[in-house]
This record gives sequence, C-alpha cells and structure tokens, in this order.
Amino acid sequence: MFLSLVFLFVAGGVYYWFQTQKVESVVISTVNSAAEGLIAHVVKEEGIDKKNKLNIIYKPMLPGDTERSLYNRDVEIGTQGVLVLAKANLEGKELRALAPVYYNVYSLLVLKDSPYQTIEDLVGKKLAVQPKVTAAFTGPQTALYLKGISLEKDFKLSFGNSTEAGNFLDRKEVDAAFFFEPVASKKIATGKYREILEVQKLWRDSTGKTFPYLVFAAYEDWLETHQSIARKYRKSYLEAASLVVQNPDILDKYKGFLKENLNIETDEELKVLKQRFPKTLVTEWNQGVINDMKYVLEKTAEFGLLSEIPKKEIILLK
Repeated sequence: MFLSLVFLFVAGGVYYWFQTQKVESVVISTVNSAAEGLIAHVVKEEGIDKKNKLNIIYKPMLPGDTERSLYNRDVEIGTQGVLVLAKANLEGKELRALAPVYYNVYSLLVLKDSPYQTIEDLVGKKLAVQPKVTAAFTGPQTALYLKGISLEKDFKLSFGNSTEAGNFLDRKEVDAAFFFEPVASKKIATGKYREILEVQKLWRDSTGKTFPYLVFAAYEDWLETHQSIARKYRKSYLEAASLVVQNPDILDKYKGFLKENLNIETDEELKVLKQRFPKTLVTEWNQGVINDMKYVLEKTAEFGLLSEIPKKEIILLK
C-alpha cells in the first residue's frame, strides 16, 4: 500500500513536471508597422516566448485586417480596441480581453508651417483618419467627445492607412492627420510636422485616468480550453513591454526591423522613438488597468458611441 502511494505521488509529480515543460503553440495577429509589431519582434528576438514555454506564430497584417482575422478565427488571439470589443460582443461574438497592448497612443499632427494650433482650430477642416472599424479611429473619436467634438460631424474626413494619411497631409489634401505610435515619432523627428493633440494626455488631463485602449482578445470557447496559453502569452507580452520601458536603448538592437517596417532610419528618429514609445506601453494587467478600461466603456456609452455596455464580463483578469 505504501509503495503504491509513493508510486502514485512520484508519477503525479513527473506528469506535472512534463506539463510545465510542454511548449504550446498559438497563432496571433500583429501589425509590424505598429507598437504591437515592435513588441512582438522583441518577444521573438529575446526568446521570451520560448522562456515561457510558448511558441508564438505571428501573422503580420494591416491594421484593418486584425479584427476581421480574429472574427473569422484565422488567428487564435488578435488585437481589438475596447470599444470595438464591446460592439462585437453586443453583436453576439463572445470575445474576451486577456491582455493589454497599449494606451490610446494616437497623435494629431499638422505640417510645421500650419496655422492651426489646437483641435478646436480644425473644426470644419479636413482630417485624415484610419478606417472606422479600427481602434485607430474609435480611440480618438472617444477622447474628442470629452471636448464636445464629434470626429464624424465636425470634420471632413479622408480615410486611409498611415502611409496614405501621410501622403494626404504632405500634399495638403487634408489639414491634419491622426497617427499612432511609432509612426508619429518618425514624423515628428523629421522636423516637418507638429503635434497639436496627444489623445492619451487629453484623456488623462480630463478624467484623471489612463486610457488603456488596445487589448489582445480571444473567443471565450477557445479560452476555456487554452487558459495556459493565454496566461503564457500575457506574461510574455508584458515582459517584453517592460523590457522596452525599463531600457529604451534596447531598441538600438532592432534598427533593421525599425528601418524595414517603420522607416526609422536616422539617429534623430531613433532618439525621438526611444523618448516617446515607452510611455505608450501598458506593462501590467491588474484591477486598476481593467477599471480604467471599464471607465472608457462607460464614457463611450454616455457619448452614444456604444448602445449599451455588454452584460457579460468581457475583460478577464486571469
């Protein structure tokens, strides 16, 4: 009897050890020209996923395609703005946020010689924005309501990706354009553009809260059977983001990636990136961060951008 118990104990211990050492795989969407693409590169280059017994298979795509790929289950984990996530749930898509990506990191830029100094100066003017289905549109849209400004009603909008938005602005076909990081840093570093609005600062100054906006999400039924993968991924992403925040000079190692995907080519562009980029990253996932996200949803419902807040819990702490 005693030997049988010992055998069972040892066998259980061996099984548990093998389970903790098992490398699991996951397919995740990413945008190489955005913050999550850069952090994804850090995750792989620093071997952070392997250290956490995870094999992350990143699928690069355009910003507007990340939501669709997740909806269609072409990936297991994908990025969503919290407003887009809430709307998807109201439409019957059982998606849950499992980790943060970054704060509302969008900046409104004008040409250096532009006469416009504030967002109020631009009311009635032409703005370049990202497609409506993206967090890059709904993020600024939500924050501007704090000033009583409607992105859709108070401006003449031209839609396009960041490259197209830059071309619109350079050709003076629009008066200003929204850019996300790290694209905004690249443009500011050239000396050709001025930032007249930082969305995260507007939100913080107006509400006293942070604006964690983009999240990683997955379907609830997938999470029910892949909790280990979700936890490992959250840990890996937060570890990589913390690495950049604590030591921005680590970006010097990735000049090749930055040049190829973000057009960061000069020392000045890299310097500005290292100054601005780390403050966009969320490096923890706790009740405080989740409460700030829930506040974002409360305000979007108050502004009429969301018909109601989903009744189910859509942001998971663990």
